[in-house]
Amino acid sequence: MPEHRVAVIADAHLQAMDAWELPGLAGRSWAETRASTRVFNESGPALAWALADIEARGIRDLVLLGDYTDDGQMPNLAALRAMLAPYRVRGLRVFALPGNHDMAALHPQPLEKGFAAPDGRIVTVTGGAAGPGAVHHPGMQRAAMAEALTAMADCGYFPSPDLCRWETPFGRAPGLESRRYLSRAGRWLIDASYLAEPVPGLWLLMIDANLFDPADPGTADAEGGWSRLAEEKPHLLPWISDVARRAREGGHWLLCCSHYPALDPIGDHGDAEGRLFGDPPMRRRRPAPGAAAALAAAGIACHASGHLHVCGIHQAGGLSNIAVPSLVACPAGYAVISGRGEAHRADFVPVPALPRDPAIAAAYRAEAADAPLAETYPDFLAAHVGALLDHRYLQREWPATARQEAGTLPIGAVLARALPPGAWTPPAGLGLRELLTDWYILRAAGPLGANVLGRGRLEAYAGLAGSGAAAPADPFWTPFLARLGEMAAAAGAAGAAAPLAACG
Repeated sequence: MPEHRVAVIADAHLQAMDAWELPGLAGRSWAETRASTRVFNESGPALAWALADIEARGIRDLVLLGDYTDDGQMPNLAALRAMLAPYRVRGLRVFALPGNHDMAALHPQPLEKGFAAPDGRIVTVTGGAAGPGAVHHPGMQRAAMAEALTAMADCGYFPSPDLCRWETPFGRAPGLESRRYLSRAGRWLIDASYLAEPVPGLWLLMIDANLFDPADPGTADAEGGWSRLAEEKPHLLPWISDVARRAREGGHWLLCCSHYPALDPIGDHGDAEGRLFGDPPMRRRRPAPGAAAALAAAGIACHASGHLHVCGIHQAGGLSNIAVPSLVACPAGYAVISGRGEAHRADFVPVPALPRDPAIAAAYRAEAADAPLAETYPDFLAAHVGALLDHRYLQREWPATARQEAGTLPIGAVLARALPPGAWTPPAGLGLRELLTDWYILRAAGPLGANVLGRGRLEAYAGLAGSGAAAPADPFWTPFLARLGEMAAAAGAAGAAAPLAACG
């Protein structure tokens, strides 16, 4: 039985710099970038590196795990197809599934994005009516589902003669009309799920886990996914179970993929984030505790997901969930999933120290003095997390008291309040802002933590695990530091820079 290898790219969020034909505008603004969980203008070079690296490894099958475009705009979809075209000519087989950013439901949805002019001005580009100072662009809208799927037709959404097998939950008819289901809100929507067999024995089960909000059917509900899939799409689980049974009986290697995680990829089983922050967006987007039970009961052993821009493998009840990192967030990378029979293995491939585009860096600096000066892409992404801390996390997600303290207290005062005397000595030169930034990096980096922070920093933070047990607990800082220590210890135990992890 041969071993199969599949490259998996999650959350490429392609924002094509040269696809918009907007004279005088240098790309998306730093103001929007520093408040977003992803970067925009760097997405093209990151995706270009990943495709070249996948080809260099001799991998023939690629899964695009949703959110492959910035927001489902046709210019970005066209740019994605153009980037894939030469690799497809040389034999790369591409299979896509939709994420919450890739398409609207029934009708196109106008969008507004901030672009930067070389002199630092921010110009709104809109797909709707353009107000004073704004620029109208007909492509600045999220494409409706039928249009978006048709644009990516040759990426698995429809059958092709070179596939050994292709089917959907509704049979083998390729037309979109035959793949509709009645939502609980009474709307006929398309389910883009499909099964593809590119070579004998390799089965890719691609699940469209998008759910559209009944109150706002324009975009997919980012907090839906597996938490509500069984009730919203009751036709899926029986089909998944049948596919899993046939795969076992036929000796096929089955890889199940969807944009949304089926197991909590943060691995925060003590719900420290909920106790610290209440109900921030990241916590709401994690699957409900029992969300994976139905998938495991259907016979799925391994599931690959994206959506939350985190890296790691988590297991429960016979199911392994491989969280594939994004290409446009820290840590940037993709995954190679391989195996045979019912065995799976995941290899996380981090983006190397690619040089930054000097034109993009100059445009950011013209707009804002706080734009990072980092020379490499991974360093820029780490600095972007610090900007997120300043412009999003502390602004929106932290409790008011902790937010005020984070802006005024030195690190020594925090440690004195939260830990017993001498319990932990911070690394030389570490300030509170760097410590807070590293907390968010570790939350996402998982086994790639050493790639971003270095093993020395991980070992230093690991000393925080359990360090506050003998102290009167500060209601915020003691559990915050303990969680930082736990994450650092777990990342340090992961071992190699690009670790291999068995699952299934």
